[in-house]
Amino acid sequence: SIDESGFKKINEIKFYPNPTFSKIKIEFQEYQDNTVIKVNDQYGKMLKQYRFINRKVMNLDIDGANGVYFLEIIQDDSRTHIKVIKQ
Repeated sequence: SIDESGFKKINEIKFYPNPTFSKIKIEFQEYQDNTVIKVNDQYGKMLKQYRFINRKVMNLDIDGANGVYFLEIIQDDSRTHIKVIKQ
């Protein structure tokens, strides 16, 4: 499917735990060639960026205070946003 910005949505993503205390695991159904994951705060400010090549499982640290964070997952012309709560 296509989101409002014109990008394709990435399907078949699992992420857990949510809420989390600091670490989150993202699993794709298949190996991903090139994935960028941006960690943004609730105001949209990018706090951290990860780049993964040829990975199916990706582990991230959510640094900072407790609250709401948004992960932006980008692959070529596809992107998805995930809301994460840090306790």
